[in-house]
Amino acid sequence: MRVEATLDDDGLAQIPVGKLLPQSGPAGRLQAVLTLPGEERALVAASAWYWPGLERFDGCRFHGPAPANLLETACRGIHRSPEGIAIAGDGDRPEVLIALGTGTLRFTAPGVYVALERPGLPPESAAPLPAGTTITLGGNLAWTLKVTCDNPNAVLEVGRQADTQAFARTSVRRISFGSLLGVLDEGDGEC
Repeated sequence: MRVEATLDDDGLAQIPVGKLLPQSGPAGRLQAVLTLPGEERALVAASAWYWPGLERFDGCRFHGPAPANLLETACRGIHRSPEGIAIAGDGDRPEVLIALGTGTLRFTAPGVYVALERPGLPPESAAPLPAGTTITLGGNLAWTLKVTCDNPNAVLEVGRQADTQAFARTSVRRISFGSLLGVLDEGDGEC
């Protein structure tokens, strides 16, 4: 689609891109190219991922219709809601997958997610822990808490210890239940 733009007295042009784009259909890569009238050579080019009809993401919900190429059965931690696609909030790190030709666009929602990993089971079998879950330490000292956080400046506080660099180099930290015994207050078997 080609759109002609006219410069105003200040040398600026405004193009109502939102009104020109489809409001439903498959998500994909959108490319914009600025050329001079009658020329094909690009002066400026930019591209972005476009989700037709998506109004906004508020951290909990994608407001707008699901794209036609959403791989809904392969997605994790999401469900449909009247406003669009909502994050389930069950502690699992939400993952949205969109089919793109021969590949897949995969992205996760930002935030902090905690899961319980058990020895001998594959990492993908980790049980998500919703916020506010209480865990009692006992005979399960080989279990591991998997904490995922996309903020490299986040502080991880466990018992009496605070790690200010916990997520500086990686977005995932694993904490064995056995290591919690040394940082929790005596008699406090909950974390």
